[in-house]
Amino acid sequence: MSSVPIRPAPPVTNARVAAALLALADAEAPGARPAGEYRSAAATLRQLPDELHGRRVHLGSLPHVSLRAADAIASFLSCGSDESVGDRLSALLDREDPAASASASSSPAPTSTGSSRRRRASPSPT
Repeated sequence: MSSVPIRPAPPVTNARVAAALLALADAEAPGARPAGEYRSAAATLRQLPDELHGRRVHLGSLPHVSLRAADAIASFLSCGSDESVGDRLSALLDREDPAASASASSSPAPTSTGSSRRRRASPSPT
């Protein structure tokens, strides 16, 4: 029986993490704060001179990287390889937002305008 060496998967690159951040941004509502945070962080990663994988870096201290984006970057870097980032991205995109599901179960049906936000009733004049 011959033994064929198995090549290790390539490490996670800044470019791959930046692409995943842009995919997260695209999944957000246009103009939403998280979308802007992910896009800013992606731009920062593309400009870094060194790869983050395997380095000890406080991600939140990088320019234009919010805590939300730093959490996403850490999640992608923990994948270990570029090939696994897509799986992690899919998991993040498929995950149901707990805040949205909690509010959906306690809020009334959407109005005819399609808005699912609860509107506060104005106090009635007495």
